Amino acid sequence: METIRIDDLENPIPTPAASQIMRDLEAVGISMDRAELIELAKAQLDVQLKIDDGFLDRFMKPFEEAQANGSVHKLGLLTMQQLQVSAMVDHSRMEYMFDQYPEISASPVKEPLVVAGMPRSGTTYLLQLISKEPSLMTLKKWESICPFPSKATLDGEAPDTRREEAREKFEAFHSILPLARTLYNVDLDDSTEELEVMIKGGYGIMPSFFGNCPEFDGWFYGTAQIDGYEYLYRQLQALQWLKKADADKRWLLKTPQHLGALDALDSVFPDATVVFTHRDPASVFTSLITLIGYGIRQSYSRVTKEQILNITRRMQHGFLRGLVKHSDRFEDRSVHVYFDKLMANYHDPVAEIYEAAGMPFENEAKARVDQQAGLFQRGGQGGRVVYDLEGDFGITRDQVREEFSYYLDKFPVAIEEQHQ
Repeated sequence: METIRIDDLENPIPTPAASQIMRDLEAVGISMDRAELIELAKAQLDVQLKIDDGFLDRFMKPFEEAQANGSVHKLGLLTMQQLQVSAMVDHSRMEYMFDQYPEISASPVKEPLVVAGMPRSGTTYLLQLISKEPSLMTLKKWESICPFPSKATLDGEAPDTRREEAREKFEAFHSILPLARTLYNVDLDDSTEELEVMIKGGYGIMPSFFGNCPEFDGWFYGTAQIDGYEYLYRQLQALQWLKKADADKRWLLKTPQHLGALDALDSVFPDATVVFTHRDPASVFTSLITLIGYGIRQSYSRVTKEQILNITRRMQHGFLRGLVKHSDRFEDRSVHVYFDKLMANYHDPVAEIYEAAGMPFENEAKARVDQQAGLFQRGGQGGRVVYDLEGDFGITRDQVREEFSYYLDKFPVAIEEQHQ
């Protein structure tokens, strides 16, 4: 398999597609004015725009901070603008659904199975292993991009084009960040995490992947995120209605963000079963810093390695401190899965998860899991990225472990002498 070294972290070299877009944008003004954003959203809607000042504030503050703390190029501004406009559109479509179909509000989100673990600790692998369980439903990647249909589609007057629209956005994103599929290999019809739908309401930690936002990070990790998780609950109600799901179907959810908001997760989903994944924090940090360092080029034309280090540190501390502080509250309805054991024999941790969730792990379930394991391609598409923490960032794995010793003191995580 080809190895790929990302050697342009501080001064990213744009892809040909990104370069062409930037040339096209040279003479174009990209407005982040609230009134103009609202008009752009209205132009895409066939329902009433439903937002308030709080909605816009949740978006504007972190992205304004990202712009103030880095060299944002015009493609980055356009990306932020489009993200806010599409969120206003999707939020308004969802609220229209609740207004027109009151039965959506009466349908509870029952006993979700939630995978919560650090990025690069096996959460995506676990999600894919369990995703074909027929008693569970998952959020597909295309649904996370374009979750809610237009009024014309709901009324049967127009075809449902959400998947096609999602593909266009998906392919545009990967033309700008082609190694994203190597670092995080999820296709349109694969199960994915709910972080991308939470941003539709201006909630969640996603802005931290767009830029350097220390004030926003401090607010997120220092504040109970109840409103954001109540919004997620509402989104899941609407999505399960669109899926025409049986009343006994349960959601299989997953995002590392849950670690930073476990108190909110527990408050809003008190009947959830939670799967915590664990891995050597040095290996997690090594992968996460490369993921953040590569992805931030979608916004910044230049970035220092110190900025990348600080963004990664804030995220990993925010997640792991939340895990250490709040995971015990799920003691009677949680499973802890360790990366080394998951990679050595996935049947055992999956069987434990099924038991905790009250699902039988019999021959048919084992066959589905085995099939998914055979399909999963660890390392993504197009090769394997070289992760060189000391060479790229000047810190050692032992220094990372020392920084996150409070996590290692609580959980019996296997130490990995080198990155796997």
